[in-house]
Amino acid sequence: MVGAASDGTVRLWAVGETGPSTTPTAEFGAGDGAAELYALAVGGQGGIWLWDIRDRTSPRQRAVLANSDHTAYSLEFSPDGRRLVAGTGSGTVLRWDTDADEVTELPPLDHPAEGAVYPVFSPDNRWLVVAGRQMSMRVWDAQAQDAGARPVFETLPDGGTEHLLSVAFSPDGRTVAAGTTGRHVLRWDTTDPAAPAPLAALEGFTSYVNAVAFAPDGRHLVAGSSDNTVRIWADGATPEAAESITTLPGSNPVTSVDFADGGRAVLTAALDGSVGWWPVPGPVLPAEEAVYVTPVDADGTLVLFGQGRSNSLPLWDITDPGAAVELPSLSPPVEDRFSGAAALSKTGSLAVAGTSGGSVHLWDLADSAVPQFAGTAESVVTGVVGVVEFAPSRPLVAVAATEDEKVALVDVSDPTAPRVVGTFEADDYPYMLSWHPSADIVAVASAGGLVERWDLSDPTDPTRISELSGFESQAQTVAFGGDGEILAAASADRSVRLWNVANPAAPRELARITGPADAVYSLHFSPDGDRLAAGVGDGAAWIWDVTRPDSPTTHAVLTAYGSRVYDATFAHDGTVLVGGGPDRSVRLWQLDPEAVSATLCSTVGTPVTEDEWERHLPGVPYRPPCGGTA
Repeated sequence: MVGAASDGTVRLWAVGETGPSTTPTAEFGAGDGAAELYALAVGGQGGIWLWDIRDRTSPRQRAVLANSDHTAYSLEFSPDGRRLVAGTGSGTVLRWDTDADEVTELPPLDHPAEGAVYPVFSPDNRWLVVAGRQMSMRVWDAQAQDAGARPVFETLPDGGTEHLLSVAFSPDGRTVAAGTTGRHVLRWDTTDPAAPAPLAALEGFTSYVNAVAFAPDGRHLVAGSSDNTVRIWADGATPEAAESITTLPGSNPVTSVDFADGGRAVLTAALDGSVGWWPVPGPVLPAEEAVYVTPVDADGTLVLFGQGRSNSLPLWDITDPGAAVELPSLSPPVEDRFSGAAALSKTGSLAVAGTSGGSVHLWDLADSAVPQFAGTAESVVTGVVGVVEFAPSRPLVAVAATEDEKVALVDVSDPTAPRVVGTFEADDYPYMLSWHPSADIVAVASAGGLVERWDLSDPTDPTRISELSGFESQAQTVAFGGDGEILAAASADRSVRLWNVANPAAPRELARITGPADAVYSLHFSPDGDRLAAGVGDGAAWIWDVTRPDSPTTHAVLTAYGSRVYDATFAHDGTVLVGGGPDRSVRLWQLDPEAVSATLCSTVGTPVTEDEWERHLPGVPYRPPCGGTA
C-alpha cells in the first residue's frame, strides 16, 4: 500500500492478513520541490516523479516527468502499465510512454474547461475518459498518439458551478462513475463510448464527493466525501437509483478511496493525514428490505435473511464473522413476494420461506455456494405466511399465517414435492412457533396472550398438551431451551417469562423478566442453554444469563443496531449474535470480550503517542490501548 502526504512524503506499507502494517517499510520524499501531493506515481504541486519501488525497502527515483509548472491532481497508469497520464490543474492531460528504459513524453490532451481534470483508462485500454469543471467530459482513443487527435465524445462546459472531481470505470468497462461538487455520484452507460448514456445519480452525501472506485467484482461502488463519510453501494452499475448499503464514518473530509484485498477491504485517505483500512462488509451485512428473522444453521456459520416484500432472500457464510461472504440469494423460479418468514433446517441443508400468498418455497443447500430451488407447497395457509419452523429431528415444517388460527404441518421428506399432512388451530393468531429440541412438541405464542403446547407425534392428529398464561398483552415469541426442559416466552407487555416444562402436563413458572422498554419480538437460547437473547422494539438486543432460570440476570444490552431489533439469534456456538430489523441490515456482534480485544489490538493501526495522548486527553495518565503496541 502506498500513500502520499501533503508534506511531500511517500510511504509504503506491507499488507498482511489483518491489513497494512503500522510501520512503513519505506518512507521518502517525492522529489525536489515537492509540496502537497495529490496522487501517486508521484505528483503534486512541485511536479511529477516516477519511482521504481520493486525493492519495497529502498525505492529509487526513475525520472522527473514534470516541474513545478504543473500541479498534478490525478495520475493514472494504463491497464497494461505502459502509459501514464496526469490530470493537471490547468486542464491539460499530460502523457508518457513508460514501457521503455527511457520515459517518452507524448502529446498532451487539451480540455474544454479550465481547472483540474481527472483522467481514467477503460479496463480494455481502448479509451481514456477525462472529467473536469462545469460538468465537462471528453472520451479519447487511448491509443492515439498524434497531436491532432480529437475526442470521440465530449460534453462542453455548461457554465454552472457544479464540477466533476473524480472518475472511475467499472471492471467491465460498461459504466463510468464520477464524484461531483453537487454532492452526488453521476454515472453513465459507456457500452458505446462515443455516446455515453446517463444513469440515475447516487445520492446521500451532504458535501462534495471527492473520490469514487469500483470493486473488482464490478458491482460494488465506493465514494468518499467532504462530509467526512464513505458510502458503499451494492450495485454501482444498476441503471436505477439506489441507496447505499454501508456508511463508514469519519472525522475529516475523505480525499481518496479504493478497494483492496480483492474487494474485501476499502482503503480511505482523509484530510487529517489518516489512512483507513476497512474490512467489508464488516459487522453490518446489507439487506434490500426489512429483515424479520435471521435463522442460523446448527453449525452457526450460515445465516439466512428473512426479508419481506422481496423476491429474493440473502444468504451469508459467517464462518469468519469478521469477513462474512455473501452467497447466492434464494429466489423461486416464478415471480413471488416473500413475507419475511424463513427458516433453515438443523443441518443447514434445506431452507424454507413463506410468501404473501400463503405458499412456502424450499431450497436444497447441500452446497450452499450453489443453492438449488427444490419445490413449492401451494396455499398452505390462508393469507400472508407469518412463521415457518423446521422440526429438529424429522422432515416436517410448521407453517402459520399472520391472520389465521390454523397451523399447517408440511412433510418435506421429498423437498421437490412438499405436502400438507396435518393441521391444528391455535387459540388465536400464532405469532411464533418453537419446536422442542428432541420431542415432537411445538410451542405456539398467540395473539390471545397464551402459549400453547401441542403434541405432534402423529402430525395427522395433533393434540393440545397445555396452555401457559400470565401476559397482559399478546404473546409474541416463544423458545425452548437447550434440552427442552425450559420454555421462554415474551410479550408486547415488555416482559419475558420462564417455565420449567420437564413435566409436560404440569408446567411450573420460574421467573418473570422485565427491563426492555418496548415489545419483545424474538427469543433464542444459546446452544448451551445458559443465555437467552431477545430482539426488542426499543432498538436493542438483550441477553440474559439464565444459568439459574429461577434467577435470571442481565448479561448484556447491545444497542448498536439503531432501530427495532426483530430477531436476535446466536451463532458460532454462542460467541456471535446475529440481529436484524427494519434498518435493512443484519448486524453481527462478537460476544467474547477477549476475542474482541485481541481483534482490536491486532488491527489497531498506528499506536497512540504520548504527545497525541496529552493533546486529546490532557491530564490523564498515559495508558494507550493494547499496551501501546500494534
